[in-house]
Amino acid sequence: MADANEPQPAAPGDVKQEGGDAPIGPTAHTGGDGPQPVEPPDMLHIRLDRQDIEVPPADLHDGELTGKEIRELATPPVGADRDIFEIVPGGSDQKIGDEDTVAIRDHIRFFSAPRNINPGTAAPSVSRRHPRQRSFHHAANDDQTYLAQEFPAFAQRAEGGMLCVVLPNYLLPAGLVPNQADLLLRLSPNYPDVPPDMWWFHPALIRVDGGAIPSADVTEHHLGKPWQRWSRHLNANQWRPGADSLRTYLAILNRDLTRAAG
Repeated sequence: MADANEPQPAAPGDVKQEGGDAPIGPTAHTGGDGPQPVEPPDMLHIRLDRQDIEVPPADLHDGELTGKEIRELATPPVGADRDIFEIVPGGSDQKIGDEDTVAIRDHIRFFSAPRNINPGTAAPSVSRRHPRQRSFHHAANDDQTYLAQEFPAFAQRAEGGMLCVVLPNYLLPAGLVPNQADLLLRLSPNYPDVPPDMWWFHPALIRVDGGAIPSADVTEHHLGKPWQRWSRHLNANQWRPGADSLRTYLAILNRDLTRAAG
């Protein structure tokens, strides 16, 4: 005879709520009174580029939206010069193409990032008046929380009027060696009103096939060691203070790394 206290398998179609034993779904069980109907939410809550958006479930197509439909949820809509990403906590944020479909759940989060960044040898002028040591708890965006969650070994240190942020053992795409290296970002005292500019790796990266990496042939010394400088610059108006963040910038960086790997 089965033990009355032994957990019973969920009924077909039920979905177990993460972190608990009670299934949720059209016939979720709530106790001794038997299955109780679960009312669908009146609105689904979506966050896109720091905008909180409510979407009626009836607007979805079998519970999904396309990337194009997601970009049109924002006010104003996200332009074609930016890519849409789904935030994946504890994983790699997922790029969403216009024709891709996404299963929409309550409180799903997206952000957009500039599609292109320009290799170059000369960095744009950045004001360094009144330089001061910056700590992320003073920044307008949630960078410190993001870095602590996704890169718990990150370090920050002031040098030369800039805030240096180091992400140790940053994973690199296939086609580049080594397969991981320390990544350095140097932030202006005016960040986040002023975007990050360029990035640096230690040790230097090379392509597996021996091909050249554009605008990555200069070595600079920061924090007591040599760094390979990747000269990359955003165009005017690509950065949106108050909406863009280090998560945005790393999405741009990752896309450029993939291109550079060939």
